[in-house]
Amino acid sequence: MKRNSKLLLGFALMVVGLIGIMLTPSIHSPMTGMMRAMTHAQFPPGLEATNLPEFESREVDLLTKYCTQCHGLPGPGMRTKDDWPQVVGRMLQYMQTMHSYHVQKPSENERELILAYLQKHAQVPMEKSKYPDLDTPAGIAFLQTCSRCHSTPDPKQHSKEEWPGVVQRMTQNMKLLGKEVPGKERLAMVTEYLQRHAR
Repeated sequence: MKRNSKLLLGFALMVVGLIGIMLTPSIHSPMTGMMRAMTHAQFPPGLEATNLPEFESREVDLLTKYCTQCHGLPGPGMRTKDDWPQVVGRMLQYMQTMHSYHVQKPSENERELILAYLQKHAQVPMEKSKYPDLDTPAGIAFLQTCSRCHSTPDPKQHSKEEWPGVVQRMTQNMKLLGKEVPGKERLAMVTEYLQRHAR
């Protein structure tokens, strides 16, 4: 009898623990795995809120509240202004699907704030006609490397000092996403090109 009581108690504690995990929205919750399965993809690790533009704003608080329920905090520079409405719409559909797992969905006003913020700080695509040296070895390395994951960024989005850190972060994302990472010499050429044309 005592043995059965202990088994029942152990089972009850296990159930309570699982329920607690499901009710706790965080980037370490089971949602991350489910989102990966639904999208057939892996997510970049995400950023710290303090690395985002206007990091003390309500918009960044909303991004943190809603986006990190399922994956890391995205940077607005991941997509262009034209890309973000479709991406946000897709994420809202996933949130609706995950509603039974206590994933919260933003209100209409919150959605507008989030989208406006993402578009305001979105990646600026490169106007290739303004860069006549794209046919140089460094320009070709830049085009071929960066366009593998997203539209080719305008080098003037970042300062000369910022670009090495951005390139390093993108390299880590390539590894996580299972993409072939260019060698050190090629990455140095990409960084040199970006720094040459930085803001």
